[in-house]
Amino acid sequence: MKNKVIKSLIIILTAWFVTGEIYAQTCRYWLDSFNNEASLMAGSVVGGNADITAIYYNPAIIADIQNSKISLSTSLFNINDYSLKNAVGTNQDLKEWQFIVQPRFFSYLFRSKKFIDLSWEFAIFSRRSEQINTSLTVQYKTDILQTYPGQEQYTANIDYNFKYSDYWGGFGAAYRFNNELSLGVSLLVSDKVLHYNYNLDINAFPTGSGISDTSFYNANWKHLEKIYQYNINLIWKIGIQYKAEQWSAGLNITTPSMYLWGNADVRKNYAQNDIKHQGSKIEDYIYNGAEKKARCRMKDPLAIAAGFVYKFPNKKVTLSLSAEYFQKIKPYLLIDARINPNITTENDFENMANKNFLSYSTAANSVTNVAIGYKYIHSDKIELLGGFRTDFTYAKDIDYKSLSDYSFIKDIPLNVYHFSGGGKFNYKSTSFILGLQFAFGHSKGNEQFINTTEPVEYDPATGLALQGAISDDMIIRYYSIGVVLGISIGFN
Repeated sequence: MKNKVIKSLIIILTAWFVTGEIYAQTCRYWLDSFNNEASLMAGSVVGGNADITAIYYNPAIIADIQNSKISLSTSLFNINDYSLKNAVGTNQDLKEWQFIVQPRFFSYLFRSKKFIDLSWEFAIFSRRSEQINTSLTVQYKTDILQTYPGQEQYTANIDYNFKYSDYWGGFGAAYRFNNELSLGVSLLVSDKVLHYNYNLDINAFPTGSGISDTSFYNANWKHLEKIYQYNINLIWKIGIQYKAEQWSAGLNITTPSMYLWGNADVRKNYAQNDIKHQGSKIEDYIYNGAEKKARCRMKDPLAIAAGFVYKFPNKKVTLSLSAEYFQKIKPYLLIDARINPNITTENDFENMANKNFLSYSTAANSVTNVAIGYKYIHSDKIELLGGFRTDFTYAKDIDYKSLSDYSFIKDIPLNVYHFSGGGKFNYKSTSFILGLQFAFGHSKGNEQFINTTEPVEYDPATGLALQGAISDDMIIRYYSIGVVLGISIGFN
């Protein structure tokens, strides 16, 4: 028995590490589901059928396990294709195509032989993991500099890199009071890591052969932000499940995250030189700051999930419904850096409206997502699974209130809809999961990152140089398709 457990652990953990990094989109709580039975049912398992993911969806369902088991879920591959149309100007788009491995979930479930009504689970899994790496160079000749006749060479370089991972690990336990009622709790540690790089560099210089003493003239506007931060948080989940003959219902409460520790390395550089307006030179400036181990905090909201499962009288078909409400997170300082007067000249520093140059604010709107799941038991060896879930963004139209003068990380807000389907194949004490997932999203009226197609040398209304007025005509499109795989090995 002991050797069988050790061999199973070696096989599954080897597969875990081979699967590599995981990346996807951003600004959503239901970005990922876990690639096993719960995944193919779109996460609609709060009321039942959560299996190895009970520690996350509803720890009371841990009591449903009949035998101890070791499980691994992962994806064979996932293809993501998204475009940000008009993101940096009219018909100037940011695009990315990704071939990636999707979330992994490893768990060990144990049922006590001494206390037969008590069940335990240990799990390590990726709650969220996202990456966007895109860049573009816009280059053409235009008459933008007022002082010089003719056309100038205009070049804008845009880089946007966002990588975020949130790994969870911990223990859960459930106690079955009777055949109908069970109660569970899980304690999870969240390890969040963020890499963020947002870089805009715009230059315009005269190129005419008849222009004198302009060999080294170059109008420039620069905006650079770079962040690396991590956060360790503690999260509790409390769940309850009630089971009747043909139906079951569950409730799961996830507490707001409890901060343990974390810090951030942050660097910013804003600069402008050789910009003129109506014949007069606009004062050059530079703001350049950096801080290591700044105070930071990444919050998770209070979440309340409810689910219902109904099994038809033929005992072959099961329908399930789940919904989860995520509470609003009020604006707060994501990064709280020290004020440093040496980031610029004394005069410019005194005139700054917000001298906390390196700090960042963030917030989240309240969100409610719903999921529908379907299961058909064809035989003892084959089960067919399917589901649909919403995945609404929490980052659309956020009001930062008193923290609106602080910097904030540029997100890509998008509502996404997920479809999934596949099969569960049982062989002796081992189960295999194989299926497909498809997701899409479309959003209009989003604010551009920057406007490089209608630039002016200087706009006194906004204080921006070498760019045009930012409009709300960015269109976001996202498509994803993936193959999922799961394996569960049971033992007595």
